[in-house]
Amino acid sequence: MEIRMIICMLFFALCFMGCGGAPSVRTYGSTEEVTEVNSAMDPGTEAETVEVRSVDEIRVYVCGAVKNPDVYRLPEGSIVKDALEAAGGTREGAADGFVNLAEKLTDGEKIYFPYATELDAIYDSDPEMTGAEAGNGADDGLIDINKATKDELMTLPGIGSGKAEAIISYREEHGAFGSIEEIKKVNGIGEKLFDRIRSLITF
Repeated sequence: MEIRMIICMLFFALCFMGCGGAPSVRTYGSTEEVTEVNSAMDPGTEAETVEVRSVDEIRVYVCGAVKNPDVYRLPEGSIVKDALEAAGGTREGAADGFVNLAEKLTDGEKIYFPYATELDAIYDSDPEMTGAEAGNGADDGLIDINKATKDELMTLPGIGSGKAEAIISYREEHGAFGSIEEIKKVNGIGEKLFDRIRSLITF
């Protein structure tokens, strides 16, 4: 009887020794680092780590008259107001009501919140200039897509670093734009984005 009990105990001990542990997951913001452990690995073999990035997030650069200017990760579908809250809100002296807080954000976008003094200086130099034109900072209020620098192109809504570089690369390869509609041939600029910038650009 004692021999049978000893055999049973050895059998259960061997079963437990063969059980593998569950994968461990560490989350940093919206990026997950998943550690996969293969139960068949030899002792001392390092676990394989795979980085998995959420496809439901965007990155936007919030700057200007905000408390914490920086690049922020936000859920896809976020609006400008969400980006402003992520940056801690506006600083004292910001131009209230100038930026459309309800506008939907796109990946790689730059959102600039101006100070009221900046707008006052622009309006004083040209009293007939509209708010949209003042935000562009150009003499005629429009961004010339054939001459604009990368930074100037990035002042347009929905145009981040990548799209600005794509516009410059396109005109270097194909020559000057013959119309503002031609910008839709640039990779990443579709009809929806074009509708947002068409009143802000020239050629």
